[in-house]
Amino acid sequence: MQTEKLKRRTIWPFVKEMRERKPYQGEVRLAPLTIKNYPVALKIALGRAVEQKPMPSLPAFPAIRVPKKKPHPMMYSRTPSPGWRSGFT
Repeated sequence: MQTEKLKRRTIWPFVKEMRERKPYQGEVRLAPLTIKNYPVALKIALGRAVEQKPMPSLPAFPAIRVPKKKPHPMMYSRTPSPGWRSGFT
């Protein structure tokens, strides 16, 4: 693809396809943070192309929101005994 033809409407389908990608046998879906990092890396690479002049300007990139990670449930259902730290001091 020619760099002059690279626009936001060509980047967004790439992100959409990553979100809707169906996992193959034994694979898992891409994590939201991974989906966000692909366009970030692309933006950095294209920024270098703009600096070195083979590309006239950097195209607009879509904003990608990543949900906050939920805390993992505690492994233990009860708190440790009161003196559990005594061996660490």
